[in-house]
Amino acid sequence: FACSLVSQFAKNGTLSPKQAPYVARLAAQYESTAPVIWPAGWTATPSLGDFSRLVGMFEMAGKKLQWPKITLQVAHHDIVLSIAGSKSKNPGSINVAGPPGPVGSRISSDWFGRIAPDGAWFPGRSLIPAFSGPLLAILKKLSRDPAAVVLAQGRLTGCCCFCRLPLTDERSTAAGFGPVCADNFGLKQEWKRAAKVSNGN
Repeated sequence: FACSLVSQFAKNGTLSPKQAPYVARLAAQYESTAPVIWPAGWTATPSLGDFSRLVGMFEMAGKKLQWPKITLQVAHHDIVLSIAGSKSKNPGSINVAGPPGPVGSRISSDWFGRIAPDGAWFPGRSLIPAFSGPLLAILKKLSRDPAAVVLAQGRLTGCCCFCRLPLTDERSTAAGFGPVCADNFGLKQEWKRAAKVSNGN
């Protein structure tokens, strides 16, 4: 199938709207199965910290949402965090990728790496040295206090990092996320505290 896409592109210089999304999908499948070749000196980081709280948030959200995700802005780029399921190649790992590709796709063509259950960081092919520092810095903050990070992100971007909807209510703006997402991800108390402060109580 991949060969037919290459042949079609070589012949016509383009792909049809129906064919184009499969390029990102095939690239993502390759990224997940091919051995990763890191730049010289790059290895798995021993540990970025304890991500059990973040994993717990994903597990709670997974009871209500089919594909829970957290979108963070790092150095003016969006990164998307998701947790690998039990049938994946690395179950329990936190995947770190770019936003999804074509409309309707859940697959990103940018793969920055994954965090193993023990906190070890495995960089992906899309991670360049200049982006590695800012990315690892925010991932370490996530390991220490995920609620504080998502709160700061919501205030920074004006959008909820869980559902990506704009924050218009002053209580949700203060919390950095809305009450529905707070309930989904187990942050109801954090939302209530922030809402209380916004009311001057």
